[in-house]
Amino acid sequence: MNGYQTFFAIIKGYTTLNIFLLPIGFRDGGWLFSPLILIVSCFFETVCALKMCEIAHAIGIYNY
Repeated sequence: MNGYQTFFAIIKGYTTLNIFLLPIGFRDGGWLFSPLILIVSCFFETVCALKMCEIAHAIGIYNY
C-alpha cells in the first residue's frame, strides 16, 4: 500500500463503524449527552491516529 491508500484505509476504519452507530447513539443518549460524547470520541480518535503516525515515523513503517 502506498501512502494515499494507507490514509484512506485508516479513515475508513475509523469512520465506517461510527456512521452506522451514530443515529442509535443519538436516539438513546439524548440531545445533551450525545454531542458531548461525540466530541470526546473525536478527540480520542484523533490523538490515537496522531500517536500511531508518530510511532510509524519513528520506526520507519508507513503501512499501518
